[in-house]
Amino acid sequence: MLEAVLIDSRITVRATEGPRRIRERVAARICASSLLLRVIGPPCDWPCRSLGRKACVNLTAWYKRKPTGYGNLRSMSPTFQPGIRFEWRYTVPERATVPQLYQDTPFCLDMPEVLATGYMVGMMELACVHGMMPYMDWPREQSLGTMVSFQHLAPTPPGMTLHVKGEVIEVEGRRVRFKVEAWDDVERICEGIHERHVIDPARFQARLASKIDKAAST
Repeated sequence: MLEAVLIDSRITVRATEGPRRIRERVAARICASSLLLRVIGPPCDWPCRSLGRKACVNLTAWYKRKPTGYGNLRSMSPTFQPGIRFEWRYTVPERATVPQLYQDTPFCLDMPEVLATGYMVGMMELACVHGMMPYMDWPREQSLGTMVSFQHLAPTPPGMTLHVKGEVIEVEGRRVRFKVEAWDDVERICEGIHERHVIDPARFQARLASKIDKAAST
């Protein structure tokens, strides 16, 4: 639950429920005099206090657009918005074929020498990483893949070049959704959707180290 409170000409948006860490991430302060807020009549989705009975301030649209810091993150550039497009090229190496990528799995050694689907998905991810980098404080601000939904449409032999085209279709807080397609030298080989979340690498590595220590102690 979020509430908006007017204090000394400032609107404070804060979470009133949930763990303290989550509340701190959600909290934000904005100057009421510097924003063009849409004023609507009640009922409002936000349980505001001290704003008077005549009107309430609907902050929902603002809150979804507002760039917010996460831990030590500067947060992505406000110019990183849906509609941004990018391209990336990558030559398929021998190690990306099914027999080479899974050489420790005997039955894979008999499979065709073509680009492995798993490797192709990785290339789609890297294309999106590359497309995000101009809008991030790299490497202090990075991203991790959290969802992939791709169709592998045609086989690609090693040596061909992938031409990946992507578009940002949604940005919400740290979550970014992309539409991605790829062609080899002959035809389209992939299409689908990918999501990434922006992370603080230092905090992520600390959590990972904690997980490794926990596994070692069990």
